[in-house]
Amino acid sequence: MTQNSIPHSMGKIKGREKVLIIQFSPLGDILLTLPVAEYLKTHWPGLQIDFLMYGAYRPLVENNPHIDKVLTLSGSSKGGLKRKVSYIPERFFTAIRMREEKYDIVLDYIGHSSSALLSYFSAASVTAGYGSLRLRGRLYNTKAYHPPVKRYSVDKKYDLLEPVLGKVENPLTQTRMYLTEEETQAAKKYFDEKNLTGKFTVLFSPDSPRVKKKWAEESYIKLGRLLSERYGAKILLLYGPGEEECSQIIQKGIGESAILLPPTSVREAAALLKEVSLTVLNDGGVKHIAVAVETPSVSIFGGTDLTSWHPPKLEWARAIQGEYEEGDNSFKISPERVMEEIETMISAGYISVLKKP
Repeated sequence: MTQNSIPHSMGKIKGREKVLIIQFSPLGDILLTLPVAEYLKTHWPGLQIDFLMYGAYRPLVENNPHIDKVLTLSGSSKGGLKRKVSYIPERFFTAIRMREEKYDIVLDYIGHSSSALLSYFSAASVTAGYGSLRLRGRLYNTKAYHPPVKRYSVDKKYDLLEPVLGKVENPLTQTRMYLTEEETQAAKKYFDEKNLTGKFTVLFSPDSPRVKKKWAEESYIKLGRLLSERYGAKILLLYGPGEEECSQIIQKGIGESAILLPPTSVREAAALLKEVSLTVLNDGGVKHIAVAVETPSVSIFGGTDLTSWHPPKLEWARAIQGEYEEGDNSFKISPERVMEEIETMISAGYISVLKKP
């Protein structure tokens, strides 16, 4: 849909407005909101698109050509006394800054009490949020509602745009992270130093803070052995803070072909994900980063819904839906089943490997 295809009587955007997108957290939800910014900037290049988020997630939007300015908060009210004391003043001064920015449109994708209040006090001409939020919904002057059908989360983001634009056709759904040349070269240097350049490399991100998302360690171990034995794959293990032990267990179980990556920042991890041949991961933030840097992937879903959290139209990004039962993290997905999916991608040309003689 082009700018000219939207009747002005239907839409509230003329093309020079200042727009603020609110999505405080978490990592995956921020990435899944970015296609909205790209869509708006693509059709209306004159718009100023700003983003309000927790500061810890700012690296996700660095170097993004569709975001003009990033406003940050230090976090939620959870934490120690110092955090609780600073919470309200920080929101107050953020509201003042939003008024000073004179936004024309505020799109509140998170729908928290604080984000709804910030939207209300922004004095924007259009404050859009979800009308289903009962009392909070009354703080928006433009309301959206999700149809009662399961859809990919990015597609649902456009529900909030329709009261502003009219019907949105051909929405952009590909999430993207934009790496710098320096970040890309640093990952390539690591691959050279570890003698990984040109080899079939598979990255596992095996841990998760949510047990119903965490595929069993023994399943990752068996899959790693299969990939190593059949294709000579090198298995790289990525982990976040507090997750190293899980990766160490899997490294030991796979053996010499497994490499424990050093601690990384979000953007360093993204650069390494960009460099590998394939990723196999649980549903979660790292899975969304893999899609955002366009690396072939197989995602394992246990207690979360594939339809809501996986892009439906990317042949190089596959997913397998399992079942979570308490005490059983196999999700009823065998390593052999994942291997079948990988070999289908190899046959289709999405992954390049050299089979062991």
